[in-house]
Amino acid sequence: MNTKKLEIFCDFDGTITVGDTVDLLLEKLALPEWEALEELWQKGEISSGECMTKQIALIQGGWPAVEKVLDTVAVDRGLASFVVWCRQQKVAFNIVSDGLDRVIKALLAREKVSVDALWSNHLIEAKDGSLSSRFQQESIGLFAKPDAANTRSWILSRFGQAESGYR
Repeated sequence: MNTKKLEIFCDFDGTITVGDTVDLLLEKLALPEWEALEELWQKGEISSGECMTKQIALIQGGWPAVEKVLDTVAVDRGLASFVVWCRQQKVAFNIVSDGLDRVIKALLAREKVSVDALWSNHLIEAKDGSLSSRFQQESIGLFAKPDAANTRSWILSRFGQAESGYR
């Protein structure tokens, strides 16, 4: 008899949202150097963790500017009803993202959607409004790959899921 509880692990950027929120924030608010960092990462010359850390630091305007950009982000119109269906079926709905927690929480709140669990990278705003990120693995004292921003593979491996089964 299978006693495992059914759970859904869903990506956020480009799955729940139309497009990638981190990319949008970089395009709208970051200093132009973010593009050179992206190119270095795509060539494999820097890790995803180094790339994201440096790119987030280039975002200007602090959280108020981020909120204005988030006002333009579309969320899949079926999300709320799907999460309600999950609740009715007693199926946990979790978000596992390489994105930023504060961004995800703001968009979920706007849509009046609550999830069972959220794993993502942590967005930090300093008193001067500058932004930085801290990776999920680092936040709880564990590392899948200390130089990687990728949370999904790490979280799914903890639940015995293969990345290929995650969509």
